[in-house]
Amino acid sequence: MANWFVKSLGGCSGAWSGLATVYEGTNGDPGLETASRPIPQLYCSAPPPAMRSDRHRQESFRVSQPSMKPGRLLHLDVFRGVAAIAVVYAHLAEYVFFPHWSPDWQNVAPHLAPQLEWGHYRIERWMAEIFRRWIDFGRVGVIMFFALSGFVIHYSISNRLKRPIATFAVRRLLRVYPIYWASLLMALGLAFMGWMPLDPATHWGQYLANVSLAQEWFGVPNVLGVYWTLEIELLFYVCCGIMFALGLMQKPGWRFLAAMGFLLIALVTAIVAWKLNRRLPLAPGLSLSIMFWATLWQGWIISSNEACRRLAHLGLVIMLVAMPFITLIGYNPPGEVLSGGEGWNRLSTYWTALLLFVLLTWSFRGRSWGPKPLLWLGTISYSVYLLHTLVMYAGEASGVMQWMKRYPPTVYFLLVIAVSIALGSLTWFLIERTCTQLGRRWTPWERSTGKQAD
Repeated sequence: MANWFVKSLGGCSGAWSGLATVYEGTNGDPGLETASRPIPQLYCSAPPPAMRSDRHRQESFRVSQPSMKPGRLLHLDVFRGVAAIAVVYAHLAEYVFFPHWSPDWQNVAPHLAPQLEWGHYRIERWMAEIFRRWIDFGRVGVIMFFALSGFVIHYSISNRLKRPIATFAVRRLLRVYPIYWASLLMALGLAFMGWMPLDPATHWGQYLANVSLAQEWFGVPNVLGVYWTLEIELLFYVCCGIMFALGLMQKPGWRFLAAMGFLLIALVTAIVAWKLNRRLPLAPGLSLSIMFWATLWQGWIISSNEACRRLAHLGLVIMLVAMPFITLIGYNPPGEVLSGGEGWNRLSTYWTALLLFVLLTWSFRGRSWGPKPLLWLGTISYSVYLLHTLVMYAGEASGVMQWMKRYPPTVYFLLVIAVSIALGSLTWFLIERTCTQLGRRWTPWERSTGKQAD
């Protein structure tokens, strides 16, 4: 059995060398870009070489060849799809059972939890409490998104293009902003209809400020709570562009310093928050640290760069050791550093997300595989992430949620997920794919012959 397993791994090694070529054919697109690529076919693992005839080997080679065509590492899309569902489920569970846990829902559904007929569904409530109170699987999904963004950024901005920074900027702007603006317009429409109650402090100028996607940096709250992750993502792109222009992004040592620098910022912020006994934002520092660390992890997993291997392992250990200090000090009150629940929740969440990302990317290295439904869900994950809260608001305001109380909450959860996927698919076809194609058309610069850094 052991020999069979070793030979199975050996059978994958022939395809491993082609994985870098997979992404080198993406014209510098990051992992989130999918618009102009066909949905890949489902590929199954072949039996070990020793168990196959020569004819079987040739046929299996021909069958597996399409997975090596220019496109994507399919398993990354699977991870995105699962992460998107985790975020939607976490928000639904919190919205239905525990709206008092989050300020995002307190002005929208303050009446839900005590009066809901769903309250007697103990299994669903118990699962929701585990996946939110003990380990926040919604935030696990968000951290996975951040790590995957860092993992694929190397394919978006590199010296393989004659005008890499211009290409990166144009394609990122057209990838991020159009569907974001569409979600903002939808939120505006729901608010106008009275289907999306707003915080009393909200004013129409807030919508104008949100157009920039930098609103929180100027003290303006987000129209939708999910927007906070996009602001961190945008800051990551800016940092990568600056580092690339200075010739630092191509050097693993500087990426390691960036990761540790943002981790240090998070630690200092946590100490200041503890001293002042007030909440300060820790997520930007922690998230950016993870994203830059993921660039090193990619350099080892995909490119087999020895410097990246050493720095990625060292960075992982440092982050795992530093996170208890950051979360317990930064999220718990001074007198409850070890007993406060939120700090332990954040710690278990960050640890789970990091270790899950490491385990999954390590397990799938040398392979590019994914079932079609999850591949498609990964393709539209950005739209689903942005739009699912709007579906939740509309479901309550339209009376659908009240009508669905005759059924178990799982049925309502599945309905919201299905509608979110349908709406995400529609906006992907109408907006995301079109804008990504425009980005390719507007950046037709030829590839240079320069070799990648790692």
